Amino acid sequence: MQQQKFTLVKAAFELRLLVAELNMSEATKLVKRSLPPTDSLTPDPSYAALFLSLGHYHYCLRQPDKAIDFSKRAMHYYQELDNPERTAESFLDLGAEFLAKGNLREAKDYISFGKKIAHDQGRACVRVRSLALESVATYLAGNYSGVIADCLDGISICCENGMREYEHFFHFFCARALFDLGDLQTAMEHLHQCLALGTLYEMKNTRSVVYNWIARCALYSNNAALSLEILKASEETAETLFVKAEILSFQGDYKKAAKLLGKAMHMPFDHGPRFLRPVAWEHGWAGIEDLCLDLSTNGTLLFRLIRAFHAYNLARAGAVNEGIRELHEMTITDKFSPVDPAAFFCYFLYYMVLKSVDTPRDYFEDSAHGLTILNKALKHLQERATAIEEPRDRINYLSRNRWNKMLMDEAKVNKLI
Repeated sequence: MQQQKFTLVKAAFELRLLVAELNMSEATKLVKRSLPPTDSLTPDPSYAALFLSLGHYHYCLRQPDKAIDFSKRAMHYYQELDNPERTAESFLDLGAEFLAKGNLREAKDYISFGKKIAHDQGRACVRVRSLALESVATYLAGNYSGVIADCLDGISICCENGMREYEHFFHFFCARALFDLGDLQTAMEHLHQCLALGTLYEMKNTRSVVYNWIARCALYSNNAALSLEILKASEETAETLFVKAEILSFQGDYKKAAKLLGKAMHMPFDHGPRFLRPVAWEHGWAGIEDLCLDLSTNGTLLFRLIRAFHAYNLARAGAVNEGIRELHEMTITDKFSPVDPAAFFCYFLYYMVLKSVDTPRDYFEDSAHGLTILNKALKHLQERATAIEEPRDRINYLSRNRWNKMLMDEAKVNKLI
């Protein structure tokens, strides 16, 4: 019996390391080779580490329901063992797993439990992880005020404890939230902090993403020339092509924009979920929206943004039928996740294409259908706005964010508000 326990504890440790490295092929071999069916095991708190590792494993296989089952068993065992540090970790794991499912209420509950234990224990690394997960759940719920508060708390703790990677993440995430609120100047300040940290601590994998978002801030501040200059420092990724296409589209060169976006659509997007640290830098959405697997049912958020913007630019360049067909499929045929922050943007692009059609040829180009689409865009936008705690942030979200302001202006013209 003791030998079996030793073997399982050893396997749990090896599995944890393999999953942390995202070496899922070797992790699967280990599970098949060394682990008996867990239902056959006699209940024993010493198996807590095994169940925790199996939760990580199934999460990275995009099986959040199985991950939740194992993490709950680990949590109960750690509570029996009176191990607050591991109990907090299992609570945060459950938060991440419910976040993956798009179940924000339960995610925030478990994250809150883990955060409280970590605070009581004075465990900075666990507190920081709890703030990172909490800020993502808060962002998906639409509360940008809460995101900024979490990020500023995270930056403070990271500075005190020398946790530079997470400090970089919180500065970047704060910039993302400020960008959505239209506060481009303050967003730029946080992004420059990212550049400084990345340079000082040689975080080379973050540079392109940070430059892309600095370029976006410049573009949305009406400085396209500076935006193009900044992008010279970025590698050619799907995100970089997306930003370049935004510049071209804003300048009215829809054909070139569509070409770049078509190229971007054939580049890799899905780099697999991370578990033990929610910091990923393949693009600016990777460490935030991509933690919610429910958002990736029809492709990652970046892929869907590129696909929608590609269809919009195709239509504006003259390929109206193709653009309308693509946007109709994205907004009507496919189903949006209830927590999708890009839903209103896709609907609004569809409306803008319908509005640009001079002579409607079928129902989908009819003005009444266009107003239905605009109304859906408005509904999604207003739902996100109501989640913002601070009234000033709510006003800024609707009036200073470029796309949101355009949508609100169209809604007013069409007497929808």
